[in-house]
Amino acid sequence: MLPTRTRLTSWNPDSLAAGAASIDKVGQKVFNTVRQLDDDCDRMDDMRTWRGPAHDAATGMFGRAVTRSSNYLHYTNAVATALRDGSTNI
Repeated sequence: MLPTRTRLTSWNPDSLAAGAASIDKVGQKVFNTVRQLDDDCDRMDDMRTWRGPAHDAATGMFGRAVTRSSNYLHYTNAVATALRDGSTNI
């Protein structure tokens, strides 16, 4: 379905760029938080406060979480870039 003339004239493509910046920030914040948790878990062993199978399981879990949050970061960067480039092209 094609948009009406009124809708097309009131639409502001520049507003996509602001959304792109927000999406970029969210992706980076999620990744940084998960990576920090992973680093903190790794350091616990160095301080000799937590060892053994539970530590190994937690380390593996946070390692997988970092990989997934990295994928999420790449996805949010791609969406933000598409919004930014799309608003410029429109």
